[in-house]
Amino acid sequence: MEYDKSDVNKIPVLNAESLKHWVAKSLLFYKLRRLGHDVVSEVPIPGLGVADLIDLTLNVQYEIELDVHKHIRLSKAEKYGRDGVEIIVVHCHNMPTDIKELNKFLDQYIVVD
Repeated sequence: MEYDKSDVNKIPVLNAESLKHWVAKSLLFYKLRRLGHDVVSEVPIPGLGVADLIDLTLNVQYEIELDVHKHIRLSKAEKYGRDGVEIIVVHCHNMPTDIKELNKFLDQYIVVD
């Protein structure tokens, strides 16, 4: 995987991204940084697509999924699957709107070690 080293620990705002998607991605980013992990966001994966977040410290890719259809969520994990990278699909189609509840909700997806 190649990425611009100057993009480590920065999170962009994309025009086509929904606010709900960006909030979930930003909070995950924040939580990973608080754990001391290095993170990149919106990294092109050749032949696969663009990764929402990649935890460089643990080699974990987080994909935010807002679609309610289970087959869509499952296909995202299959789409990005590759050797040496754990893919975590964060199912946010019914995420809480309260920031404290959202913070607790996202804890279930965080890989710490």
